[in-house]
Amino acid sequence: MTFREFLGSFFKKPSKSVSGDVTSESGSYEELYTGAINAFAVFAVIDMVASLCAAAELKTYQNGKPFKGLEWHNLNIRPNVNQSATEFWKEAYSKLLYEGKLLIVPIGGQKIIADSFSVDEYALWENVFTGVTRGSFTFNKAFHSSEVFYIQYSNQKVKPVINDVLSVYSALYSEAANNYIRSGGSKGVIEVDTLPAGDPKLEEEYSKSLNKRMREFNRARDATLTLFQGMKYTELKGSGGGKEISDIKSIFDGAVTRAAQAFKVPPQLVLGEVSGINDAIDYMLTVCIDPLLNVVSEEFSGKEFTPEDYIAGNYIAADTTNIKHIDIFSLAPNIEKLISSAFANVDETRERAGLHPTGEDWAQVHFCTKNQEPVTNLNIMGGGEKS
Repeated sequence: MTFREFLGSFFKKPSKSVSGDVTSESGSYEELYTGAINAFAVFAVIDMVASLCAAAELKTYQNGKPFKGLEWHNLNIRPNVNQSATEFWKEAYSKLLYEGKLLIVPIGGQKIIADSFSVDEYALWENVFTGVTRGSFTFNKAFHSSEVFYIQYSNQKVKPVINDVLSVYSALYSEAANNYIRSGGSKGVIEVDTLPAGDPKLEEEYSKSLNKRMREFNRARDATLTLFQGMKYTELKGSGGGKEISDIKSIFDGAVTRAAQAFKVPPQLVLGEVSGINDAIDYMLTVCIDPLLNVVSEEFSGKEFTPEDYIAGNYIAADTTNIKHIDIFSLAPNIEKLISSAFANVDETRERAGLHPTGEDWAQVHFCTKNQEPVTNLNIMGGGEKS
């Protein structure tokens, strides 16, 4: 099942059901509610993580220095003819997080994300991938591990755990939703003047039929019921449902929180809370985003470069400075110290702050203020400089 099919399976429109002379939509909406909370909780977290990861730049290095060549363009601008880099990587990380594995096939200068595949794993030889498909197209060959990029999510067992946890919230959510439906729907009672008598079988069938009709009628939010002569219907007013709405929101937030924690995402980011957001983003970058980006960059570096090339400074690394917006004015004191201590030159500092390097020769020079001189150049006892 693809990630899109997974989401679509939860959001099918409920269909009307007709039983006897009762027409309603009972049951189907209950399934929709319980399925929707699972889908939204997981989707909201995965979509956030995938979007942040897709914003990172995969830098290519040559002899230890950043180099923008064809591979950089392929990774960051156009991986294939049908997808931009943002679309490509967002889909890739979504599949990796939900399905626990991601297969990317490089072919004809393009990189293609596989929708489905089978893998034969070996301990001492290369794994073999067969039945690789993308959309309606199936690759008519077997791929060895060295020919593809295969990435596995370190926490592959997270999905069944999430399903088990969210099933509890689904049950609670379903009960709260049913309480709201019962309190806000249109219902009533039927009074019958006489019951069929003399035939026990007829009385039993009549009772079963009436109970079935009323049960389906009561399950529905709005429904119609045909009345015969001798029957009287009295409508009962709903009680409002204010408490049920509060319960639904609380249960919903709880489900989203559990899903966020499973993927190492601070819950306040998914719930839209702004308090402590900077610390939450820093935490998420450290424990969630960076590990995902590292495993991808390591896979690409290991497959595209030999060990000798990698040691010589040819590799691919993720840069997350695009993820978090930087206020250069708030960074001014720190920028000054970085430059004045010779830790970084002007262009290096500009690049880390999200600005384009100047490319000027003077911006490549490292500066050091006088108070940063070595201790050996200072007259410590006299408190001044040596003559």
